[in-house]
Amino acid sequence: MRERVRVTVPATTANLGPGFDCLAIALQIYSTFTVELSDRPQTVVTGEGAEAIQSASDNLVLRAMRLVFERVGRPLPALSLTIDNRIPVARGLGSSAAAAVAGLVAANALLGDALDQDQIAMLACQLEGHPDNVGAAIFGGCVVTVVEGQGLLWTKVPMPEDLRAILLIPEFAMPTSEARSVLPAQVGRDVAIY
Repeated sequence: MRERVRVTVPATTANLGPGFDCLAIALQIYSTFTVELSDRPQTVVTGEGAEAIQSASDNLVLRAMRLVFERVGRPLPALSLTIDNRIPVARGLGSSAAAAVAGLVAANALLGDALDQDQIAMLACQLEGHPDNVGAAIFGGCVVTVVEGQGLLWTKVPMPEDLRAILLIPEFAMPTSEARSVLPAQVGRDVAIY
């Protein structure tokens, strides 16, 4: 087993146009996650939302790592986790997808790549509940990702090289569950077709 792993994951933006829960783009904002086997387990967080992430009793990165270790029948070892978070938390930029992907990829790397990329993506979808942000975080670029049966279908969408994103990041937090609670249960065709 490897003793130290460093993973960098991009922010993402999703629900683009008609691509609700399936179309997302990776952005050039990155968080870095460093995991080391350690006799003194600890979590150190710097950057965006550091206090909230630091005090979270159920750290998503560690939860994702535990999921990979359980999948291969091994206990999660004692480790030190350092997060340099540059992705604004609860602002629609895929911070939870980045944390889930980072934990899964880091654990898999510690284990010598026991799972393939599609298995990692499927586990990330299970943690997130939808495939859009995790697809872009794992595969990069602009990606359409859907869950089909027990698997994942994804394809990259070509984008112009000179396309730039302009982000308007609100001062207030809006957790995904809260944002989704205001969506109507059904959308009429006249509203869905633009």
